[in-house]
Amino acid sequence: MLNGLTSLSDAAAESLSRHEDILYLNGLTGLSDAAAGSLSKHDGWLDLQRPDEPF
Repeated sequence: MLNGLTSLSDAAAESLSRHEDILYLNGLTGLSDAAAGSLSKHDGWLDLQRPDEPF
């Protein structure tokens, strides 16, 4: 779980896209287009709930 991160570099997103389990990235307040593109390649559950978003 990486909840609490507010930002993510493009390189980190590329690396995380190869993670083979659930990615919990709740807390991110934004993503670059490159980071979003990398994370879209993740083959698994990706949780990106914003911190101001109710459950």
